[in-house]
Amino acid sequence: KSGNSAQIPNPIVEYKTLAEAEKAAGFTAKTSAYFKNIAVERVATIEKLVEIDYAGGVTFRMAPGSEDISGNYNNYASIKTLKIGAYAVTAKGDGKTVSLATFSDGTYSYSFDFETGVPESALTQIVSTLA
Repeated sequence: KSGNSAQIPNPIVEYKTLAEAEKAAGFTAKTSAYFKNIAVERVATIEKLVEIDYAGGVTFRMAPGSEDISGNYNNYASIKTLKIGAYAVTAKGDGKTVSLATFSDGTYSYSFDFETGVPESALTQIVSTLA
């Protein structure tokens, strides 16, 4: 049998703590005070991207740059831009709730992916307490 049996390495590396992931990614990740009492289920990096999975089906991503880093390419019935603090947040969902929010501060890109859509009022609290 001939052929190359080399495996492509998995780019996702999981960490026990956010501090370990930040060290690997090379920057300090912001977190939202909205999630301070929500369990973190997983912390990982994908090269220079930090990903935090919260209980309840919320995934937060942060990485250097200004492009969409969500990894979510679903089509949504509603796409609008919300002004939340200094951010112009692209909010995608069903028109009643937001399932995906992406934004950038010019240095870093951010995304929140919600397994169960959240109202815009909750998204405003989440983004406005990001620090």
